Amino acid sequence: MLSCLKESEDVMDVLVIGGTGTIGAGVTEQLVAEGYDVTLYNRGRTAATVPADVEVLRGDRTDHGTFEARARGLDVDAVVDLDVSYGSLADVESSLRAFEGRVDHYVFC
Repeated sequence: MLSCLKESEDVMDVLVIGGTGTIGAGVTEQLVAEGYDVTLYNRGRTAATVPADVEVLRGDRTDHGTFEARARGLDVDAVVDLDVSYGSLADVESSLRAFEGRVDHYVFC
């Protein structure tokens, strides 16, 4: 499904913003099944089962300063943003500041 993200045999580190809702849980499970190292960033409000080898960072992306600082501290190759469609233009601009020039792939839906 998401094998288009792989450019080499190296393990790719993927940050999923959201990742525990109806669509996000499936995306997270598929990424793990395909061998990606996955980190989730979300508020932790959804009672979802997260695969054991997935790191979960709790935070609110609408707290732009904190979100951007934490994002800059991550070493990821790709971002799958499953939360931006619910957000505002300010959320999109925050993501651009956090990841522009730092990741190879940024997918939003």
